This record gives sequence, structure tokens and C-alpha cells, in this order.
Amino acid sequence: MAKKLGEKDYREHLRDQICFLQSSAKSYDLGTEIEAKRMAVSLRVLLYDTKDSSSLLGQMQLKKKMKFISTAQKYDSANLLSQQCLLSMTIGPSGGRYNPLFENNNHCKLISCREWGYEVVFCDTYRKLYRRKDLIQLLANMDGGAHVDAELSDNYSGLKTNSLTGWVIRSEDGTDKGMENDPVYASMRQMTFEVLQSLYRIKQPLFSEKYF
Repeated sequence: MAKKLGEKDYREHLRDQICFLQSSAKSYDLGTEIEAKRMAVSLRVLLYDTKDSSSLLGQMQLKKKMKFISTAQKYDSANLLSQQCLLSMTIGPSGGRYNPLFENNNHCKLISCREWGYEVVFCDTYRKLYRRKDLIQLLANMDGGAHVDAELSDNYSGLKTNSLTGWVIRSEDGTDKGMENDPVYASMRQMTFEVLQSLYRIKQPLFSEKYF
């Protein structure tokens, strides 16, 4: 006989996903940046609805009610350079790195889940735009989070090439090299920061610690 989930069951599932996100965030911050793929899987569980399945926050009647924190810098259509709206960059002796913004008080705002998912977070060197939902789709459904696709469609392949940002660092000997880390992974870390903060605003008792 089928068992229908109750409020307590949903609460425990949400607690689990918060724990998974925090664990992956800690590992990322310690240098294991491929944890971004596991973050994407948890965000898919929380947010992704299809004709065959419903998101956890949707089943809990939270997805449409709650507001999501966005820290993204505003996409500027007049800017001819590539744009990484959730990231900063640092340049050092060993090269360059993409960094999550974390707190970004100059751009922080509260928006709906749909607005959050469809907000532009990358503009590549060919002026193609990518949104948060595209990063979750790529890492969770295609690039090894929960599934590996043998071939990436044109809609997502740009997220796996240097044309996404185009940034290179010129070394002292005059040679050019790419940045040291993956901007999609770094952006997923920032998205996890946003979602954890958003959930903390409404479900603080489910957090065993305050780690975003």
C-alpha cells in the first residue's frame, strides 16, 4: 500500500538536502571544486519540476511562496566583453582564479524562484546568454552529477569551453594560459550560497549550523 508523505517527512527531506549542500560547500571551500556537481543535484531536487516529477520545494508549497536571494551583478547588454555575473576574478603570480562573490551587498535582492532560475549569470564571447537553470541542467543532468550525456547539445556545450569567458593570463615569459579553475563550478558554489541563505530565512530550525 502506497504511503503518502506528511509534513514531518518533507521536513526531514529538506533537512537532508540542506545538509548535503552544506557538506559540498565545505568541501568546495577546502579545494574540492568538483563538489559543484553534487550541489547541482541537490538544487535539482529542491527546484526542478518536470511532467513526471515534482521538486521538493514545490511539493512543500514553498517554491512559489518563498523569495530567493540573488547576488548576481546585473547583465549589461552594452558590455562587449564576456560577463560572469556571480563571480569575481583574482590574478596572482601563479595565474588567475574565478571566485564566488559570496556576500554582494551592492547587488543583493529578493526575487521569485522563476526570476532566480532565469536570471542571466553568463554572457560568453559569442554573446550567448546562460541562466542559473542552465548550470543546474548541465552539471546535474549531463555532466556527471546524476547522469553523463555522451554528447552535449549546442545549448550547453559553450559552458564547457574557454569561449564561455575568453579570459587568459599572460605570464612573464609572454605565453598565455587559461584561468586555473572552472567558472561554472565557482558559479554553482555561489548559487548554493544563495539558496542556503534563502532557506535559512524561512527554515532556520532545519539548519544544524550557519554555513552558507
